[in-house]
Amino acid sequence: MQEIAKALIEFQSGCPSVSFDKENPHFHSRFASLKNILKTIGPALEASRLSVTQFPESQNVGDRVCVGCRTIVLHESGESIEHSFVFPVAKQDPQAAMAALTYARRGSLGAVLGLVIEEDDEDGGALGLEGLANAGKKAPRQSAPKAMSQANIEKLKSAAADRLDGLTDHGSDIGDVLDQAARDLGYSLRMELKDSDYKSALEKVREFEPIPF
Repeated sequence: MQEIAKALIEFQSGCPSVSFDKENPHFHSRFASLKNILKTIGPALEASRLSVTQFPESQNVGDRVCVGCRTIVLHESGESIEHSFVFPVAKQDPQAAMAALTYARRGSLGAVLGLVIEEDDEDGGALGLEGLANAGKKAPRQSAPKAMSQANIEKLKSAAADRLDGLTDHGSDIGDVLDQAARDLGYSLRMELKDSDYKSALEKVREFEPIPF
């Protein structure tokens, strides 16, 4: 494994920091999208004679389906390292599975290649040294972002219904369309959409394409 070890050292010393181009308002945190991660690491991988491939994986744990991926880092010498990452999805449908796959790909790339792809948890979910030092202190109160108005939500639902009317054999409902629009904008749930997202969400709704089975 000497060749791939050298290549990984070269990659990590030459790869620029990944910028956080998305925001999760629910947790008041920023993160790097999968697209941005791949764009950032591509040149450094090539210069280090490395490539990355990721295969979707799924497992049944009891009555739950776990979705994720297997990430393989290959070196031109033929040496490789790999890692699997799967976890249960909250909703058992194709859209939720694809969202989970994207999350797993992001997390695996960050872990395997030593990338920082999101802001550190500052709320105690995984306390580091700073968190332990401040564990007894009350965190400053932050105002939650204002949710999208019901009027705009109804407009999005109407647009989603119009979009579905123009599709055949899609197997989707209005909720699926809104969920996909929210994920495309970097949110986990459509309830996180704000009024400032309305125009962008409307574009996503009008461009909705069902995920093929």
